[in-house]
Amino acid sequence: MSIRRLKTVLRTAAFALWLATLSLVGWSVWEPVDVAIPEDHQPNAQKRLVKDKENGPSRPALSQFKPLWKKRLRLPLYDPPPPKPKVVKVKPPPPLKTKLLGTMIEPGNSRAMLSTPRGAVELKGVGDVIDTETPPAKVVTIEPNRVVVRRNDRLITLEIKGR
Repeated sequence: MSIRRLKTVLRTAAFALWLATLSLVGWSVWEPVDVAIPEDHQPNAQKRLVKDKENGPSRPALSQFKPLWKKRLRLPLYDPPPPKPKVVKVKPPPPLKTKLLGTMIEPGNSRAMLSTPRGAVELKGVGDVIDTETPPAKVVTIEPNRVVVRRNDRLITLEIKGR
């Protein structure tokens, strides 16, 4: 089907619809519709007025609307920002009571001489746990005159006193 033929068909259809609309509007003006309402359904204004005077107003009392007045009807059109997270302060662990007495440096076998809180002297290497209290500390590195230990993901350096 060519474009010219398609345009002709569309114009003809539009004109036919326009004529149908015009004829329906004209018919509704010249031939009005009468609807028969049964007598028992017809409103009687006089009866309604007498009934309202006898029973009082048919409107609800204002006291019934009190719960609605307390509601917030004007809310913001966007979500409020999320509440700020509560900051929880974590108490730092008690200080290490272990003292460094000396270090012995050898390639692959370094040792640290430590004095425990009970008064005992222990030799510890890299990876050994030196404090059995909570939380325990683990030896990370041993260097001349100092030892680095990890406790609760924090690095603590022990040094020889007096040097």
